[in-house]
Amino acid sequence: MTQLDLQPLRELADEVVRQYHEFAEFHFLFYGPQARVDLLNAVATHFFGELFGIMLDRLVLGVSKLTDPAGSGDRTNLSLAYVHKGLAHDARYPKADAAKLISQAIAVRTHLEVWRSKRIAHNDASVALGLLDAGEVIPERIKEFYFVAERYLNLVQDKLGLGPCPISTPGIHGADELVKALKSAMVFEKL
Repeated sequence: MTQLDLQPLRELADEVVRQYHEFAEFHFLFYGPQARVDLLNAVATHFFGELFGIMLDRLVLGVSKLTDPAGSGDRTNLSLAYVHKGLAHDARYPKADAAKLISQAIAVRTHLEVWRSKRIAHNDASVALGLLDAGEVIPERIKEFYFVAERYLNLVQDKLGLGPCPISTPGIHGADELVKALKSAMVFEKL
């Protein structure tokens, strides 16, 4: 009997957690209370506008990478499909339920596909000239992706006897510290 290679699953779990925390910082900064958004605009409108775009593009690419096929040409993609393919031969692996969750994750990718294709992967002239709509990215759909990915990881790890895989681990993130520093700076500036 060959030993099951769990390294891809572990790496995928680490990547999902990393990306989720990046999403949490993005959401904290740009989709929190209006007062927070006003603070960012008061301090450095252009900078935070650029940061918003950069972080949004990274999130869209992150979801795209995690929902890529197992391979493209000669390349192997560390994705849900790759881990699914690698574990499918193990009798404990919940193939059908895992496949359903992967399908749900891919549905979120479909929501992001136009944005990725027209704004990130290619500088689409029709979009740049305002002749074509590049779609809209709804942050709650990205959040939905991470919760589906978490359900996949928890299901698989439970069936393989590895324990839970929470993606939302407690801890302070840099966005919170940044906002606190900006608030302090604004109060100090008014003195």
